[in-house]
Amino acid sequence: MSASSRAALADEPPASAIIQTPLGEMTLSSRGDAVVALQFSDRGSVSPHDSTDAEQAARVQGQLDDYFSGSLTEFSLPLALEGCGDFQRRVLEQCSRIAYGERATYGLLASQIGAPGAARAVGNALRRNPIALLIPCHRVTRADGSLGGYGGEDSHQRKRALLALETSS
Repeated sequence: MSASSRAALADEPPASAIIQTPLGEMTLSSRGDAVVALQFSDRGSVSPHDSTDAEQAARVQGQLDDYFSGSLTEFSLPLALEGCGDFQRRVLEQCSRIAYGERATYGLLASQIGAPGAARAVGNALRRNPIALLIPCHRVTRADGSLGGYGGEDSHQRKRALLALETSS
């Protein structure tokens, strides 16, 4: 895609769709083939837009269905981090490297991005993760092994369920 095509796409509001998962309804926002947001609807942080992209919604729904059935361990959807500062972008990109079934601590992520001692800032950056599940912030826990935070009303229940799913597969 050319730079002018990307710029034109960025001027358009993202297409949105509702995605169903075993852990609750999610709101998907995308531009072209790239996912720009995927949030549990009860978080209220992503507003559905008027336009929908049924093809993109079907791709995302299919990969999430496969993930929750245990047959998919790595998503292949293009992502676009919009509105993220440099620090948050580095945190989210590093978090994306945590393999299925693995865990990392907030402190380890801080060290990996060259910011040792910034575990709390890493947690804050992950709390604002715009693309839940696809950027697996649920795989990040506290140094003492406790869960730490996760978004939405049933945050700890969801995080436990995701970690259990990845441990049992």
